[in-house]
Amino acid sequence: MRPKVTLFGSSQARPGSAAYEAALEAGRLVGRAGFDLVNGGLGGVMEASARGAREAGARVIGVTLGSFGKRANAFVDEERRAGDFWERTRVMLDLGDAVLVLPGGTGTLAEAAVAWEMLHKRQCEIKPLALVGEFWRPLVTMMCPGPQAPAWCGGALRLAADAAEAVRFFDEFFARPALA
Repeated sequence: MRPKVTLFGSSQARPGSAAYEAALEAGRLVGRAGFDLVNGGLGGVMEASARGAREAGARVIGVTLGSFGKRANAFVDEERRAGDFWERTRVMLDLGDAVLVLPGGTGTLAEAAVAWEMLHKRQCEIKPLALVGEFWRPLVTMMCPGPQAPAWCGGALRLAADAAEAVRFFDEFFARPALA
């Protein structure tokens, strides 16, 4: 079974926009690196990353919200329905072996915060969490002041310049000895 990357990002990205194209490339990179993809299964970044992952031969699991009343996009291989936002976030984090967070809105911020807090408080197994792009720098600067910052979360947190750096981080993380 291939490891999975859970990807969070904006539902507002439209085809042709920079955010959509970045998510499409992120999905391709995830798939080419030998990972399958887990995301929210609907539109925007979720559709783009699913499309890119499928083009690269990855399997895509979409965890959708029943309350939205929409079915998964055409690039999802398996849809899982969640009853609410918190259940959806938890299922996506449980399914993923790594977490990649692209820029987004309040929902993406909440998902990133839950993932980060679960890692920081050791409420889940240690898995790499990559916040992608300068969009996240103010948050990381605020939450990780000082020289101890890289050691937070067992070295599992990275501010990555782009999805390529995030995928390299995942590869490096899985290649190192297991964390105690």
